[in-house]
Amino acid sequence: METYGTIAVLFFKKLFFVLLLVFIAAYLIYRLQTLLRRNVKIGWVERIENRSEISTILKTVISQKVYLKVRLNGRRRSFLSTLLSIQSSTLLIDALFPPEGNELITDTNFLRIDFTLRETAIEGSHIPYTFDVNYLNKEEMQNYPALRITFPQFIKRDQKRSYFRIDPPVNKPIYIHFFLDGQQTSAKIANISAGGVGFYTNQTKSVFWRNRKLKPVSIPLPGFPTIECAAIVHAHRQNDPPVLIDGNPVYYLCGVEFADLDTPQREIIIQYVIEKEREELRRLSREFG
Repeated sequence: METYGTIAVLFFKKLFFVLLLVFIAAYLIYRLQTLLRRNVKIGWVERIENRSEISTILKTVISQKVYLKVRLNGRRRSFLSTLLSIQSSTLLIDALFPPEGNELITDTNFLRIDFTLRETAIEGSHIPYTFDVNYLNKEEMQNYPALRITFPQFIKRDQKRSYFRIDPPVNKPIYIHFFLDGQQTSAKIANISAGGVGFYTNQTKSVFWRNRKLKPVSIPLPGFPTIECAAIVHAHRQNDPPVLIDGNPVYYLCGVEFADLDTPQREIIIQYVIEKEREELRRLSREFG
């Protein structure tokens, strides 16, 4: 027969075990939330319907010599192609590879085409696009087989993989301001996204070492509220050749990630980036004519 002392020991052992499980579960939840905050990304798909903007994007596909991934009826299997020419209501793409796709395409209801375009971030990331079109007929271009397809009604730009980054307009430069060793410092911004900025500097890695925290940081955006937060250095590279800023050579580009940036301020940067990117698309559209 168990004594009261034995029962008490068993009770406290069970209580200790339960509390230990609760502590472990709470710690795992905390770590998961920390990782989610640390790896936060903007997750939305932008639908581009303006015809001139679509044309500009497609002309960029040709200029960057981007491969198209073509899926018949949106199925998983894909074929490779390239964009050859753009007309008012149709597109001409190269014959599919592997070649059997050129036979299967005749019984296809629609084509789903995916591609990525290079962006101007320091880390050289890419932005994915997709659109649906219909197959029309087979043609030849300079004695090589080609495929005629319809002009897309809209293109989707997927922003889930990374923050979209743009270069500020030359005629409307923006600057980052922060304190460096007790002295207020300003630098011209080379590119900006909702995740961070790259700015020009003549300071070496001995000043902007990786993971150095800059605080406070402020970035006045024309037509938008000033961004105020902290930033952490994540990249530093040499400009080859040097970049001329106000007639003076600048030898380095420093990339920083925003820290402690709240959602309203991040949305302000997103709005600024989209507005400037659309202005650039309209400018390129006028140049391409």
